[in-house]
Amino acid sequence: MKSPDPSDSPEPAPGFLKRFWPWLVWGVFGFIVLATVGVIGFRFYIRHQIDLEYAKIRAAGYPLTPEDFAKYYPPVPDAENRVLIYRDFNKKMGALPPKYESLPHLGYQSHTNFMNWPKRGDPLPPQLNDLVGELVKDYQPEFESIRRSRSLTNINFN
Repeated sequence: MKSPDPSDSPEPAPGFLKRFWPWLVWGVFGFIVLATVGVIGFRFYIRHQIDLEYAKIRAAGYPLTPEDFAKYYPPVPDAENRVLIYRDFNKKMGALPPKYESLPHLGYQSHTNFMNWPKRGDPLPPQLNDLVGELVKDYQPEFESIRRSRSLTNINFN
């Protein structure tokens, strides 16, 4: 009997990765292609839907862009613009002096200080009443500008 020739032996079975790596590569590539096509298609679809909504809004005569808003809402003169008056008020008030720190409505108080304040409708203690009077006196022009602005109806944030 003849001894078997080693070159005649069958090839060993390839491993899992050797058999399936082409499928894996093609699968990942296919997924990337499908995802890319899906995202691009979705963006075109959404853009089309947004353009349709814009067309409906424009057909109704409503503004969409800042230029449209400028035509739709005429500019407000600075003297009649409440926004500018409030901005000026905030600039003029700025950071208040430390003597007003005990006024709770200005946000400087601690929680314990706030709890000691009188209930709504009760009179203020004399020292607090004096402090509020000083605040109003010191910032009278600023408060007066806010009071006058209540009669204005025009607001423009531009």
